[in-house]
Amino acid sequence: MSSFRPGRGSGSVVAAGVLLAASSLLAQQDRIASPVDISRSVVLKGNRNPRAQAQYDRGPVDPSLELAYVTLLLKPSPEQQSALEQLLAEQQTPSSPNYHKWLTPEQYAGRFGLSRGDVARVVSWLESAGLKVNDVARGRHWMTFTGTAARVGSALRTGFHRYVVEGEMRYANATEPSVPAALADVVAGVRGLDNFRERSSAVSMPADMPAYTSGSTHYMAPDDFATIYRVNTLYQAGIDGAGQKIAILGQTDINVADVRSFRSRYNLPPNDPQVFLFGRDPGASSSDQVEAYLDLEWAGAVARNATIIYVNSTDVGTSAQYAVDQDLAQVMSFSYTGCEQENTPSFRSVAQQAAALGITWMASSGDSGANSCDRHGAVQSTKGLAAGFPASIPEVTAVGGTMFDDAGGSYWGSNGPNLSSALSYIPEKAWNETNAALTGLASTGGGVSVFFAKPAWQTGPGVPHDNARDVPDVSLSAAIHDGYLTFHDGANYVNGGTSASAPAFAGIVALLNQYLASNGALAQPGLGNINPALYRLAQNTTDVFHDVTAGDNLNPCAQAAPNCVNGQSGYAAGPNYDLATGLGSIDAYNLVTEWSAQTGSPTATRMSTDVSSVDLNGSVRLLAAVGAPAGGTPTGTVTFTVGNNDSSLGSAALVLGVAALTVPATTLPLGTDTLWAVYSGDGSFNGSAASATVNVTLPPVGSVVIASIAPNPVYQSPADALGFSWFYTITLREVAGVATTLTGFSINGASQTLSNFFSTTDIPAKGTVSVGLRSSGLNAPMTRVFGFTGTDATGISWSRQVTVSFGGPGVVTPRMLLTSPAGAVEQNPNADPACQWSQPVYVQETGGFTVQLTKFTAGANSLSDQIQQTFGATRLAPFGMLAGTVCWGGIPVPPPASSYSITGVPDGSGTVTASLSTKFAAAAATTSKSSVTPAVVTLTAGTLSDNPTANVALAFDAGSPQWTVTVVPGGRTNSWLTVSQASGSGSATLVLKASSTGLSNGVYNATLAIQAAGAVPQYLNVTVAFVVGAVSTMSIGGASNVFSGGSGAAPGMLMAVYGAQLANTTQLAAAIPLPLSMGAVSATVNGVSAPLYYVSPGQLNIQIPYETGAGTAVLGVNNNGKLALFTFSVAAAAPGLWPNFIDLAGAVTATAKQGDTLVTFMTGEGDVTPPLTDGATPAAGTSVNNLPQARLPVAVTVGGVPATVLFAGIPRGNVGVTQINFTVPTNAPAGDQPVVVTVGGTSSAPVTLTVR
Repeated sequence: MSSFRPGRGSGSVVAAGVLLAASSLLAQQDRIASPVDISRSVVLKGNRNPRAQAQYDRGPVDPSLELAYVTLLLKPSPEQQSALEQLLAEQQTPSSPNYHKWLTPEQYAGRFGLSRGDVARVVSWLESAGLKVNDVARGRHWMTFTGTAARVGSALRTGFHRYVVEGEMRYANATEPSVPAALADVVAGVRGLDNFRERSSAVSMPADMPAYTSGSTHYMAPDDFATIYRVNTLYQAGIDGAGQKIAILGQTDINVADVRSFRSRYNLPPNDPQVFLFGRDPGASSSDQVEAYLDLEWAGAVARNATIIYVNSTDVGTSAQYAVDQDLAQVMSFSYTGCEQENTPSFRSVAQQAAALGITWMASSGDSGANSCDRHGAVQSTKGLAAGFPASIPEVTAVGGTMFDDAGGSYWGSNGPNLSSALSYIPEKAWNETNAALTGLASTGGGVSVFFAKPAWQTGPGVPHDNARDVPDVSLSAAIHDGYLTFHDGANYVNGGTSASAPAFAGIVALLNQYLASNGALAQPGLGNINPALYRLAQNTTDVFHDVTAGDNLNPCAQAAPNCVNGQSGYAAGPNYDLATGLGSIDAYNLVTEWSAQTGSPTATRMSTDVSSVDLNGSVRLLAAVGAPAGGTPTGTVTFTVGNNDSSLGSAALVLGVAALTVPATTLPLGTDTLWAVYSGDGSFNGSAASATVNVTLPPVGSVVIASIAPNPVYQSPADALGFSWFYTITLREVAGVATTLTGFSINGASQTLSNFFSTTDIPAKGTVSVGLRSSGLNAPMTRVFGFTGTDATGISWSRQVTVSFGGPGVVTPRMLLTSPAGAVEQNPNADPACQWSQPVYVQETGGFTVQLTKFTAGANSLSDQIQQTFGATRLAPFGMLAGTVCWGGIPVPPPASSYSITGVPDGSGTVTASLSTKFAAAAATTSKSSVTPAVVTLTAGTLSDNPTANVALAFDAGSPQWTVTVVPGGRTNSWLTVSQASGSGSATLVLKASSTGLSNGVYNATLAIQAAGAVPQYLNVTVAFVVGAVSTMSIGGASNVFSGGSGAAPGMLMAVYGAQLANTTQLAAAIPLPLSMGAVSATVNGVSAPLYYVSPGQLNIQIPYETGAGTAVLGVNNNGKLALFTFSVAAAAPGLWPNFIDLAGAVTATAKQGDTLVTFMTGEGDVTPPLTDGATPAAGTSVNNLPQARLPVAVTVGGVPATVLFAGIPRGNVGVTQINFTVPTNAPAGDQPVVVTVGGTSSAPVTLTVR
C-alpha cells in the first residue's frame, strides 16, 4: 500500500506549478478591481444546507469548534466559462482539432482559473480573518482553509448552530454566508460549512457462504460478472486494466487487509489500493466502509490489474475535488447520491475540470428510484420526483441499476472455479426491490434534473423532450437478489444498489482506455466525458447495449404526494432510452471493440442570422445548415445557445439539412452576443457546431419592457393556509427610458383581469413593476405561458411572452397547519359543565413528513397529555390530517381571546409547530337547533371524466343563523371538491361537486366543517368520500377486529375487511415489514396506505395505519385498478381479545387456577410508545423494557376482579398485536368467567376463561 498526504507544496500560492508556454499567452487579467473592504459585503445565496432547518436547531456550536478544510469555490469570468464549455464540446467532437486534447491542471489554471494576483488577494483576506489557508488548487478554482467556528463565522458573516436531523447531531451555518463585495465576481460559493454528508447508495447484507447458487439467489463473484457482461473475452485478449488508474472517492478510513482477503478469495492477482488522505482524517465509519470496500473491491475485480487509488477525506465531495485537481486517475467513481434540490449546481465546476483534463467520472444514479429526496429507509415516497446528485451533472456518467430476469432460464450452474456459476448473459429488467423486504425504497435512480438543461449530445430514440438533463445514462446489475460479493470486517457480504454498478462500470471504462491506448487510438490517456460517445454509439450500433425494456423504478407513494399516480411514483423501462435504465446495460467486449463506431461520418455546420443587429423590440431568425462532406443528409436536431451551452434558446429539427428558429431579442443580452448552433449527430453522422454574432441594441424610439418571472422553474412549496403551493414573482422592467402602460395580461392565452394581479399598470421610464403570485392545484410538472401587452408614452404598442416551468417540490420542508372554522366559539349553557365551549380543531401536515405530535397547548393550559384523547392518534401522516375537539368548561363568563399551539417531531428529528388564534363569546340570546343530512356523502366516478354531485341539507328549526362551510384539509389535497356556497343564512341545500380531473384511480376523502353562530350545535361535520374507478362488481360489505369480530376500530389495529372481488388471488404476506401491495391489491385509510397481512377475493386483513385519527374513517381498496370504499368509526382504542389463552408451558388452554399466569393477545390498543412504523415489528435485540406499549393504560379483569398485568407490549414478530401476560386473581370466582381488557377506559368484548 502506498499512502500520500498532500501538503501546501505544489498546491500553494507560492508554488502553483509551471505553466506551459502556450498557456501564458492566455494569462488572465486581475478581476478584483477595488480594495477588499470587509465592511461592505454581498450574500452568497444557495450556500446554506437546506437540511439545517429551524425546527432542527439546537442552538449555537462551541465557538472553538474547528472547521477544517472548508472549500472556497472560485468562479471564472463569463468569458472564461463560455470558452470552457466550448472547449468541452470540441473535446468530444471527432471533427474538431481539439478532439481528445486534454489539459493539465496548470493549463486549466492558465485558461480558466483565477489570476495569481486575485488568488493572492483572496488568500490575504482569509488570513487577515485569522484563518489558515491549507491549499490552493492547481487549477486555481478553489482553495481550502481552516479556522474555528467563531473566526469562520466572523469572516463569512454567519453563525454556526447544531441541528438534530434523522437522529444525528450535525452542525451548519445558520444563515447564508457573505464575502466582501470586492470578491463577489470571483467567489462562487463555499463548501464544508456543515457536516451533513451524502448517503451511500450501497445495499448490504451478510452472505451465506459458500451457497452462492442456492435456491433462486445467485450471488455474483467477479468471474460471474465477467461472464454475464462479456468481460472475460477482453481478459483473454490481455485487456485487464494494466497501466490504468481508477480513483475511488470515499469519506472513511479502510483496512487494506480486507481488500487483500477479497482478492485472494476470488483468485484475483495481488493489487493493494493506494490511499490518499486529503485534509483531516475522517476516522472509520461502518456505513461508509460498506461503500468503500464495495467500490474498491469491484472496480479492481473488473479492471484486475489497474491501479486503484482510494481518495479519502471528511467529505466525499472534497475527495472528488482533490482527485480531479491532482489529476490522480483518468477514471473516477463516486457512489454517493444526494437529493439534487439539496445541493448546489456550482459543484459542476469540479466535473467540468475533470472533463477538460480527460477524466471520466462515474456516479451512482441512486437507490430510491425517481424519488431521491425521500429519506433513507422510507417505505413510500412522499417528496415527489427528484433526480440524484452529482449523477445529474452533464459531465458525469450516471450509472443506474438492473436486475436479472432469469426466471425460467438456465443461466446458472454449480459453483465452478473462483466460486463462479454464471453460464452466459442473463436478460435484465430495471432494478426494483422496494417490495422485496429490503429496508425502504430500493430501485434504480432515474429522473429529470431541475438544475441542468438538456445537453446537446443527449438525443436519440426514447430521450424525453423535456429540455432537461435526464438520468441515468447506462445501467448494470444492482439487485441484492443476485448481489455482488464483498469482504470486510473479516466476513463475507453481498451488496447491491447503484453503488455496485457505478464502480463496476468504472472498471469497464478503464479496460476501454487500455484497449484504445494499446491500439494507438488515444493520443493522450483518458476519454473525458464519455456521454456524447455513448449516445452516438446507441444510435450507430446494435450490439453494444442490452436494451432493457422490462421493469420500472416505480415506488409506492402517499396518495397526496407530488407526482403520485395510481399509488406509484417513477418511470417504466421501455425500448431505447428510458428514465429507469438509460441506454441499457452493456456488452463490455462490444463496447470496447466497437468504440470507434461512435465516430460516424464528419459533418460541418454553418450558422447565420437574418440580421447582424437588432433592437430589443425585434426578433432574430437563427439558421443552421448541416452538411456532410462525404455525402448524405444529416438528420436530427440543432440546439441554439447563447454564451454557453446551458443558456439554451431552443432547438429545431433539421429539414433537408437546415434548422431554423426565431427568438425574441429580449432573450438576448444587450451588446454583441455570440450565438451557437450545436448539431449532436445521428446514427450515421457526427456532431458539429458553429457560431455567429449579433449586436443587440436599444430601439431608437419607444419603450422596451423586459418581462421575467423568478424563479423559473417554479418548484412546489409547502401549502400556505389557503392551499397555495407555487410562489413566484413577475417583474416588468423598462430599459429604454420611455414610460409605458400595461394593458393586458394572459395565462396560457386566457385573458386575466389586470386589477386582480397588479396594483398599478404604470411602468416608469427605466423603472420596474413587480407582483408576487401564487398558484394551487397545478398538475406539475407543466409549463405555462404568461403574456403581457402594453402601450408606451409614444403610442407604440408592445407584447411579451414568458414561458415558465412549474415543477414538483424543490427543497422540501415539514410544515403543519392548525385550523378551525371561522367565528367565535359560543357558550352552550345546556352542555356538560366541563365542555360548555366546544371547539373543533384540525391539524394538517403539508410538506410530506410523518410527524409525531409531542406538545399541545390551549392558552396557558397544557393539553400535551391529552393529544391521543383529543385526536384519537398522536401521529400525522405525510399530507394527513387529524380532527379533534377541545373543551373549555367551568368558566362562568366567556374566556378571553386565546390561542392553540401544537408541536411535533417530523421524520424523527427536529420540531415543527403550528398555531391558531381563537375567540370566545357568551351564549346567543336565542338559539336554533341545527342538523345536517346526510352525515356521510359518497361520490362515485367510474371514469376520470366523471364529475358527480350530491346534495347536503343544512337545517335550522328556527331563525336564520349565519353559517360558513370550509373544506378540510385545505390545499391541493382536496382541490377536487367544491361546494356551491361557502356561507349563507338559514336552512340551505349545499351542492357538492367532485372533479376527477388530474386524479388517479383511488379513494379520496374530505370533511365539510360547518359553523353556524347562534345554533346548537354550533359545529357540524360531514364526511365526504370520493371513489374514482369504482366498479359495480366490487364491493365491501363490512369490517371488524380480526380477533373479536367487533366493529370498533383503532389506530394500529388489525382489521378484517369482507366483500366481493377484493382480490384476484389469495396471498399471505411473506415477511415483515408488511407490504403495502400484494397481488396488485392495495388499501388506504383516509388516504394513508394500509399494510396488508392477507388478501383474497372475499377477505382482506389489513393494519389500520397508526396515523388514523378518531371519527369517521374512509377505507379504500384498489384491486388492479378497480376501486371500492367503506366507511367505519375509529376511536383512540378499541381492544379486541384473541379467543384463547396460553399457559406457561406454551399450551393453548381455556382453563386456569387462581394464581396461574396466562398469556393472551389483543389488537386495537391504539397508538404505542415508542412508536412503530406502520406494518413494522420491533427491531431485533429490543429489550423487554423498550418494547412498544399502548400509550393508554391497560387493565385486565377476570370475573370482574382486577388481575395483575405482568407485561403488555408488542414483542418482535408481531405487527399490531399486543401480548398480555397476567395473573389470574387469587379471589377470582370459580367457573366460567369473563376476561375483559380495558385500554384507556374502553373495554373489550369478554373471552370466557374457566377458573378452577
